[in-house]
Amino acid sequence: MVLGLAGFALSACGSASPNNGSALPSISSLHLTGFGATTAAWNNAHGPPYGTAGDQSYGPIVASMASRQFAVVEFSGDRVVGYLEYFAVGSSLKSAKATMLRAFPKDTTTVKTVIATKGSDQGCALWELSSKAIASIATHDPGSGLPNWSGDRSGKFVVEFNIAALGHAFTANNVTTGTVQAGPLSAGQGC
Repeated sequence: MVLGLAGFALSACGSASPNNGSALPSISSLHLTGFGATTAAWNNAHGPPYGTAGDQSYGPIVASMASRQFAVVEFSGDRVVGYLEYFAVGSSLKSAKATMLRAFPKDTTTVKTVIATKGSDQGCALWELSSKAIASIATHDPGSGLPNWSGDRSGKFVVEFNIAALGHAFTANNVTTGTVQAGPLSAGQGC
């Protein structure tokens, strides 16, 4: 689930739709429930946490995964800076993206999608996104834990999609998890 391992071959599957334009939105105007949300907004949208500190999960049980919808939620300061979301076995990459997109800021755009592979027995889909709302939080709320990316105001972040069967080639018609993390997709980044 950790992004950033080297040595994977990447093949492009998407096209750029950069988030160019005017001023960043004010933080007080944002109503986020997923990535970048405040702790209170997250809890209001997804219910109280289940489990113990450091091992909390949120939302309803995803029956085919025997897990709650959200797990490994990372908070920094008062902001959500990463989380893992479970999908029903057999979910398509397209439907998993649509589900996750609902919790991202409305101005979120796709930068690119790549399929990362390591031989024929492992892989994932990496979806790079950009949001002025996320850039605004990173720029104007330094305690948020969202990096300012060295002055880059693009507000980029990545979702890594995986399948349940480890050791098998990635298939876009059986996505079971999506992990969102701050920062842009780096060259050669893999699963």
